[in-house]
Amino acid sequence: MPGFAKTVKGEKDYKRVVGGLLVQDMDLEAVDLKDIKAVTEKKCGKHDLESLYFGWKIVKHVKSNAIVLCQGTKTVGVGAGQMSRVDSVSIAVTKAGKRAKGSVLASDAFFPKADGIEEAYKAG
Repeated sequence: MPGFAKTVKGEKDYKRVVGGLLVQDMDLEAVDLKDIKAVTEKKCGKHDLESLYFGWKIVKHVKSNAIVLCQGTKTVGVGAGQMSRVDSVSIAVTKAGKRAKGSVLASDAFFPKADGIEEAYKAG
C-alpha cells in the first residue's frame, strides 16, 4: 500500500487568503503502514489499520475540523468546516447513516475533549 504524506522539511505551500498569504510546510513525505503504532489498550486489527490509513489519506484534503468515516477503502461519511470537532463527527455520522456502525474514524487533528470520541462511539 503506498504511503501517505507528512511534512518534508523546507518544502512550502502557498495559499492566497483575503488580506494576505498563508505559507505552510508541504505534506509530501511518504509514511509506511508498518511504522504506524496503536497507542490504545485495544489494538487495531490489520483491516481496521488499513481503513484508518486510507482515511488519513482522505482527511488531509478535507477542510478544518475534518472527520472521515471509512470502511475498507470506501469513505462512508465526511464532516468538516465546523467550529466544533464534535459537530464534524455528528455530521459525518449522519452522512454515513447505517454505514457508520463498524467504520473507522480519521481526523485531521487530535480531539481536545472526549465528546467527539463519545459521539463516534454512540454511532458504533
